[in-house]
Amino acid sequence: MLGQIVGLTAQISSCDACLIYLLEPESGELVLRASQLPHRRNFGNIHLKMGEGITGWVAQHRTPVALSSGASLDPRFKAIPALIEDTYHAFLCVPLLHKGDTVGVVNVHHLDRHVHSTEETSAISLIGELMSSAIAKRLLEEENARLAEHDRQLQQDRDHLEEAVAKRTAELQSANEELRAAKDRAEDMARLKSAFLANMSHEIRTPMNAMLGMTGLVLETELTNEQREFLQIAKDSADALLTLINDILDFSQLDSGKVKLERSEFNVRKAIGEAVAAQAPSARQKGLELTQCVGPDVPHSVVGDPGSLGRVLTNLIGNAIKFTAEGTVAVNVGMDSAEELHITVTDTGIGIPLSRQASIFDPFVQADGSSTRRYGGTGLGLAICSELVGLMGGRIWVESEPGKGSAFHFTARYQRA
Repeated sequence: MLGQIVGLTAQISSCDACLIYLLEPESGELVLRASQLPHRRNFGNIHLKMGEGITGWVAQHRTPVALSSGASLDPRFKAIPALIEDTYHAFLCVPLLHKGDTVGVVNVHHLDRHVHSTEETSAISLIGELMSSAIAKRLLEEENARLAEHDRQLQQDRDHLEEAVAKRTAELQSANEELRAAKDRAEDMARLKSAFLANMSHEIRTPMNAMLGMTGLVLETELTNEQREFLQIAKDSADALLTLINDILDFSQLDSGKVKLERSEFNVRKAIGEAVAAQAPSARQKGLELTQCVGPDVPHSVVGDPGSLGRVLTNLIGNAIKFTAEGTVAVNVGMDSAEELHITVTDTGIGIPLSRQASIFDPFVQADGSSTRRYGGTGLGLAICSELVGLMGGRIWVESEPGKGSAFHFTARYQRA
């Protein structure tokens, strides 16, 4: 299209050279796009800035310039050696405008003097207007094509993104279903475990209680010393087995969250005294001194669960007696700064290494692995105490030194009656 316009312009003006520059929107420079010269030659790309030379001035001011002679003497003229072989006397430069904006420039050169008539200037200006419209249309088509390609790429990216999101969503849904199924299976197993332990504990405790009862009755009859010794060993073993069964059942219920503490009014001092009195025979049998001290600030009656308090105290006192060979086991009861019941069970037993003190409240853990063989037990007692103390709104901890004894502390939050 530009070549045809160059030829038509040269024919109308009978010029010696005709050139068309187009404005590059990105760089803002005028670039030579088509030309008709006296001699065919390759001079490469020519770029002019806005305002540079007569061509740049016309593009910047959007005003034609017509010089009939001495064009190279005009102060705005800029000689381009690669383009102009001879001196061009006459020069006509017409801007290509579209909607008031410059899109290019048409230059007409004459080697000799030449007066540019009004008809010639008007004809070239008309060609410039038509060419501006054609160029603008072409640029618009290119921009529309570029936008269409951009939209197509965006749609393609959107499709890929939606596909990836759908795939990821399906994977997450599948993972969630698997997790939900695993959770359901775990809950079913927990329920089955709790039901199994409850049933087994019940089935075992029933004959165990009968054995203990019958053994106790036999011990009350006339027996030889040897018979009494054998029966007492059997009764002690049955008592230990029953304690083990009770620990397993209690821990199973606590672990499944089925234990709910009752709320009733009870006498604190009486509950503590009963727990201490229940352990007194064991202490006397080992020659230990078992004492209790209840502070004057401890209320007589509170609202809460007396059974859980007695369970924790019985376990801590029993442990203290079990791990103490000589000396004392002391129970001290007071109120702390938060108006919580603070109970301490102190002994002069074997003590607990510092490295094991943080883990003894975990299930099936004892301070020393050999303790199970030497002293017996399941390692559930302190775990049960920790769970019960948590349900009572308190906390439990230990202070101990190997060879010097231990002090187990726990708090419980009760409402004053």
